[in-house]
Amino acid sequence: MEKMHPADKAANEYIELQRRHYRKSKPLEAVFVALFLVFIFGMLALHVALPDKDYSKRENKTLASFPSFSLSALLNKEDDKGAEESFIGGYLEDQFPLRDQFMAIDALRQSILFFGKQGGVFLLSDGTLLPEEPILKEGEPSSYALLMNTIKAYEQSEAHSGKYETVIALAGKKSAFLEGKLPFDYPVSLMKDNSSRTESILKASGKTFLSLKEAMLPYVEKGLYYKTDHHWTSLGAYYATAAILKEYGKTPAPLSDYTVQTATDDFRGTAYNSAGLYFLEGEELEYFRYEGDEDYTVTLCNALGKEISRRKGFYNLEALKEEHPGTAYDSFVAGVDTPVVRITKAGEERPTLLVIKDSFAHSALPFLAREFDLITVDVRHKNFTLPTLLEKGEIDGVLVLMNEETLW
Repeated sequence: MEKMHPADKAANEYIELQRRHYRKSKPLEAVFVALFLVFIFGMLALHVALPDKDYSKRENKTLASFPSFSLSALLNKEDDKGAEESFIGGYLEDQFPLRDQFMAIDALRQSILFFGKQGGVFLLSDGTLLPEEPILKEGEPSSYALLMNTIKAYEQSEAHSGKYETVIALAGKKSAFLEGKLPFDYPVSLMKDNSSRTESILKASGKTFLSLKEAMLPYVEKGLYYKTDHHWTSLGAYYATAAILKEYGKTPAPLSDYTVQTATDDFRGTAYNSAGLYFLEGEELEYFRYEGDEDYTVTLCNALGKEISRRKGFYNLEALKEEHPGTAYDSFVAGVDTPVVRITKAGEERPTLLVIKDSFAHSALPFLAREFDLITVDVRHKNFTLPTLLEKGEIDGVLVLMNEETLW
């Protein structure tokens, strides 16, 4: 019998080892393939069986619906790429079964890999969500000229009595109240440069400038901003408006004059919507109530100042319901995108304050309304028509109240 070469013997033994391994692993591979097919077809069955959703409460956005296809476009192969992107990148992505759960897992994975940042939002150790600081362009803010022209239009209109000087009150950013808690990769120097540049531009405008950050910093440990949202809390709004009222020569009511009412203990704000970290718990959203606050009339208007609806009291409780298309912050007076709001108190002769604002002003309006009738105009609607709709002498002062990023 011919003797086998050692190399051939080793090769045969290796081949036999592979055969044994293959025989053992084949059932396991079959199980994996079966599980994969069950997952794929299970997801397909769920996608077909479950109804499409129009709106995602967690993301606070409208979801894509099934795209429309035309037979002629299909036969002529018109806009194949656009239709494909609309279907795959829009409809399937928004209507995927268990989408929220998969997004939460992916957001957690990315926040771990990228040092706590997900969707442009930092997750701090105490559960606070902090939007990333934007990089501002050199020169004046993009909306600065618009703001100055809007102020000028109101000041020079016959509606303005000139009783009070115009005050520009800039809401301190959430990041400015978290120094010492910020992650190591948060752009602190950029944050300070942005704020310093914005403040220097506004101080040079010739208007009375009020830094609300300076007024609020002594109370920072009391919780001035929501953890899941970029807006200030009712307590933060109280301290901000106290500084504003003093600027107008008014004495703000003490905190003891208010009764704190918890509107919801499951508030989830805009930072929560963006981050996708849906395992985080909600937080309390509070109203600071005072005697007679239900007697004020709140009138919502369109961009032309025409009345849309009217109610008594500052708080829109419909915004606290699950089906509301927005966050619970909309319960402060009006939805954050409402162009014009009027707040009046019958039976009293009071000065009227025009508030040029963004959404930060909404939770501050109940405090301002104790001293003024209010007309609010959202500067983001670029509204120049209102001065012609106001009555002569209706405005006694102008207040600009917004977050600095609105200007940019």
